[in-house]
Amino acid sequence: ERFVFFSLLGLHCIGASPSVHELTGKTFDAQILNNDSIDWFIEFYAPWCGHCKQLAPTLDELAVKHESKCAIGKVDATVERALAARFEIRGFPSLFHITAKGHEVRKYDGVRGLNDLSRFLAGGFKEHKKLSMMKSPFGPIGRAKGFLIRMGSSLLETHTTLVERGFSPMTAAVMLAALCIMVAGIIILILTLGTMPSTSVHQHHH
Repeated sequence: ERFVFFSLLGLHCIGASPSVHELTGKTFDAQILNNDSIDWFIEFYAPWCGHCKQLAPTLDELAVKHESKCAIGKVDATVERALAARFEIRGFPSLFHITAKGHEVRKYDGVRGLNDLSRFLAGGFKEHKKLSMMKSPFGPIGRAKGFLIRMGSSLLETHTTLVERGFSPMTAAVMLAALCIMVAGIIILILTLGTMPSTSVHQHHH
């Protein structure tokens, strides 16, 4: 009975161990931006990347060691292309630190050993220059990149669906182009109306 008890206790402890969080485009902003109590350290990886596979055990150790101060996440850049575009991913693995307060983003380009990464997460990141708002994935340009990638993917999926329903590829393309032009016109109209100076009429009494 004691053996069973301690075995179950051990399994419980193992199951309770911190893990590396798999982040997606649908959950990313909610998990990162809605959090102001813990930092994030995120790896952008590709399933075929050998260096990414070698780094995996290190990330698991970091998740345990820095559980109270920093969450460890990973993003499959081959699937989450909109997120990869926002972070301007050019190679794998790409590592980024995001602070809980202010959501400052810093790219890690150092040695990927456990000790070096641990020092970085423990406060060493402050010695690295943060990305400017114009380059930040949370800035206007970063968000625009992600939006365009998502829109492109949605258009391709819609085009495929229309063709499967009997429309010719050319007809489907024309329909989508017309839709895009209409949406763009509405957006431009809204922006124009929103930025027009308000005018007031003054009546002069003699």
